[in-house]
Amino acid sequence: MTSTSVSRACLLSLTLALSLLAVLGSSSSVAQNTLRLDFGVYSSNKPSAMVKLFRPILKELESDMSRKLGQKVDIRMQIAKDYDKGISD
Repeated sequence: MTSTSVSRACLLSLTLALSLLAVLGSSSSVAQNTLRLDFGVYSSNKPSAMVKLFRPILKELESDMSRKLGQKVDIRMQIAKDYDKGISD
């Protein structure tokens, strides 16, 4: 699998997972008509590198989901120090 294929597969998986969360109501509302979703990762790299990697994808998902749901979507990124900490948070 090429890195482009992996990136597309990752983006598709993220889109499906976040869309499912939105539909099931597993998120909380920040303000009226704003849907807040938390996206958690653990730091397999420097936290700044994780932000650089995922933030553009999350911004695109916010835009796409906002358009499809007809309301503002706010995706917050949470970076855990390690896998176990990410699971416990």
